[in-house]
Amino acid sequence: SIFFIAACMHPQEFWCIVPGLLYFLCIPSGYLFLLIYSLCNLNIVSWGTREAPKQKKNQSKEEIEKARLQELTQAKKQSAGFLNQLFVNFNIKKYDERVRSFARKWLGVDRSSMNSVLLQQILGAVERLEKVSIDKDISIVNTYLYD
Repeated sequence: SIFFIAACMHPQEFWCIVPGLLYFLCIPSGYLFLLIYSLCNLNIVSWGTREAPKQKKNQSKEEIEKARLQELTQAKKQSAGFLNQLFVNFNIKKYDERVRSFARKWLGVDRSSMNSVLLQQILGAVERLEKVSIDKDISIVNTYLYD
């Protein structure tokens, strides 16, 4: 309240109270966020440790490799994420083609006609360039012949 009174007494700096309000809102919410985060992650016991996983003494290299591959596949399954687990059977290519065909129909653009229009424009541009270069060549030859 003292900051508000000071802001009222100094009207030119009144809007400096807004960052102060944000500060007083963010600091407690930040501490609350850290508390909730730490309580939710209590099952992770290796915070900041450098312990390497210990190997059993009587394991062969093949068994170690199989165990490592198994751990990797389990990690991939767990790290698939929430959305990937929901949309396991979601075929992106099928829906992408449907959306593209709908957009083409909605916009009135047919792929073959669009390609032919583009080809006609490209051919017209090439013909104009050839005509300009031929005209320049003729003018160069004329300057050499008549000078």
